[in-house]
Amino acid sequence: ITMVAGWQLATVIAALSLATRSHGHAHRIAAARRWAAFALLGAATLVAAVVLLGVAHAHAHAGVWSWELDALARVTAPRSMQALGFVLVLITVATTLPLLGLQAPLVGICVSGPTPIVAMLLGVGMPLGVLLLQRVALPMFPLVTGEWADPLAAVAVVGAIYAALVCWGE
Repeated sequence: ITMVAGWQLATVIAALSLATRSHGHAHRIAAARRWAAFALLGAATLVAAVVLLGVAHAHAHAGVWSWELDALARVTAPRSMQALGFVLVLITVATTLPLLGLQAPLVGICVSGPTPIVAMLLGVGMPLGVLLLQRVALPMFPLVTGEWADPLAAVAVVGAIYAALVCWGE
């Protein structure tokens, strides 16, 4: 979780550095700022999910707080808390996967941005989003995971079809 939160903050810094290196390209500066705000939302929701797990650990262990991932994974949070945590992680994942129309600024960055920054945003950000969903969200929120299996599969199918159509168009 710390690695993914650090990645989200690094993405914001990369997008802001892209904006400062734009040298008068107003559309690239605006796109980088919008992307940074979007990525910062993902980082904030991920930190909120970690705090939520810490609160669940404190309630389960007589007020003793722990931030160790293994200790947090052994705690079964109440159902409502699991639902909130899972939604927070889904928001984080949505900021890293360009499957939704919410990431229009990413197009402006990818079209005119420097290759290393584009590779970092796409080549590392998307796999970390999937890793976060698969390795963190599903095991840590088991009561909610079964309910979200069909909607997540539907989003995966839509994403695969969308990616195929975009590739075909290119």
